[in-house]
Amino acid sequence: MKTAEQSARIQDYLVSVEREAAGLPAERRQELIADLAEHIAVALAERPGTETEVLRELGDPRAIAATALAEAGVAAPAKGGVHPVAPVLLLALASPAALVWSFLQLGCWIVGLVLLWMSARWTAAHKTVGTLLGVVGPVVVSLAMATVDPAGELPQMLFALGVIALGVAGGVYLWFTRKR
Repeated sequence: MKTAEQSARIQDYLVSVEREAAGLPAERRQELIADLAEHIAVALAERPGTETEVLRELGDPRAIAATALAEAGVAAPAKGGVHPVAPVLLLALASPAALVWSFLQLGCWIVGLVLLWMSARWTAAHKTVGTLLGVVGPVVVSLAMATVDPAGELPQMLFALGVIALGVAGGVYLWFTRKR
């Protein structure tokens, strides 16, 4: 008989619950997963070999997560939510996209900001820092580059690299501060 820790099916189930409960605080989410794992282990100890039945009795991972989110007073994320990589890439790649076409940069910023601010994966503080790094910083550096108008190719290139670096820094910051 496999234990709950050894079963790939059980691990997949617990990972699904954890993913669906991403809106919960990390501590509460881990508590939920630990409780479920313990419940599964006890049920399997009482009825060996009925892993599929035990998981079926527990129910759909989305329903478990929705119940936990409701109990915690957290709004469940809308179905079909955007993967966190979308706003991160749009904001991080907006400045390099300007090399192709400047309206592409503007479009990436607008769509990236809308997706970021509608997402439940970041706190308002993280969204603000991401916006400052990914959009406001590059705009300020671009305006400085246009106003200062330093002579020579090297200063222009340094300004352009600064714009790109700020956008990428914003994307990296958002990626590492997202709720999983």
